[in-house]
Amino acid sequence: MAEPVWSAPLDEANVGAGYTNSVTIGTTQWDVTLDFQFRTPAPGNAANAELPSQRVARLVMSPMHAKVLAEVIAGAIRAWEHNYGALPDAEVLLPGLTAKLAEPLGEAAPQNLAESPAPQSGEAMEGE
Repeated sequence: MAEPVWSAPLDEANVGAGYTNSVTIGTTQWDVTLDFQFRTPAPGNAANAELPSQRVARLVMSPMHAKVLAEVIAGAIRAWEHNYGALPDAEVLLPGLTAKLAEPLGEAAPQNLAESPAPQSGEAMEGE
């Protein structure tokens, strides 16, 4: 099968892989910015302590691309659930998410909309 004409060659030297458990989303009229981070456990297991984070990747795309990406990800999750079973609703996983999503992002107000709780010190992360 012929490769689509819009496909660009992948420069393997500049492609990395990483794990993320948090994302901050910012918008402008022209762009959507996704800053993916990895948040580490708080020292001493302090539940309310600010978790140190390290940026894993930044992706900037047009709002149209972001909307299509959201649909593609939703489809991938539906397929995963079909194969492996239903996941809890997002509000169960992240209480307060619905209220955060109702707030306007605005151009100057990036928000951390999807943050997984960091593992406690010594706790293994799923998949390890």
